[in-house]
This record gives sequence, structure tokens and C-alpha cells, in this order.
Amino acid sequence: MTQRNTPVSQIQNAEVELVRQTDLLVKALSWEDFVMLCYPLLLQMGWSPLSLLHVTDKRDDMGLLQRATGEEAFLQMIPSVTEAELSHYQEKLVRHVHYDRLFVISQFSDVPKDFILSPNVHWWTDNKLARHLIYAGELVRLTAFYGG
Repeated sequence: MTQRNTPVSQIQNAEVELVRQTDLLVKALSWEDFVMLCYPLLLQMGWSPLSLLHVTDKRDDMGLLQRATGEEAFLQMIPSVTEAELSHYQEKLVRHVHYDRLFVISQFSDVPKDFILSPNVHWWTDNKLARHLIYAGELVRLTAFYGG
């Protein structure tokens, strides 16, 4: 058996393909379906809505509470994020010391993958969001948006 065809490498390749396909499905969702997919993911991770700060047809801002630790987070859910916007959100977190963490969840991104984030900033887009959905067991719900 060659190095390429080991069971471990086959599983790793399958995981890469699963993440890629999941990301494609997430990007094809309508904004409303994207939001409906992400909120339960946060709830599963122990985050509860604390306050609804601002909602439009293309952006949701919400305060979150982690009941296990008492931490509070600011959630910025937007369809797309740029490097300048992500920098702005990090600065906003520093200015609003009321929040312990910041979540930025976006369907699309123009931010380089090596963009430096503060340790308490969680940016979920592309493969990272896809992995969270896979590991949380949310693929059934994702495929349901497509009649699966």
C-alpha cells in the first residue's frame, strides 16, 4: 500500500472534500436560510441570545450570553466581510469592553486567510464555518434547505 492510499489518507481526503462541498452549499443559501442555519449552531455551543441589537435584511447584530461561563459576546452576522470591516469589528470589541468575545459569521469573505485576529475574536466563514457545521452534526439540517 502506498502512502497515498492508506486508510488515514483516504479519510483525510474525504474530510477535505466534505468541507469543500459543505462550504459550497452554505454559499448557495439565501440570507434568511443562512441565518436560520447559524443561530442553532451557536445555541448548540451554549450561547443564548442576550439582546437583539440591530437587524436588517442583510445584517444581524446580537448580544450573546454563554451560560456556563457568564461570558458575553457580540455577534455580527453578515453576508460578506472585507478586511477593513473585520478590523473595524475587532476595534469595536476593544472599545466595548462590555463584551468578552466577538463572533463574525459571514457567508462570503474577501479577507486573507492569514489575517491576524485577536484571541477573543471568532471569525467563521468558508471552511471554518463548514467545519463547525459538520462537527456539530448540522449537515442534515443544511441539506434540508435543498430538499435533502
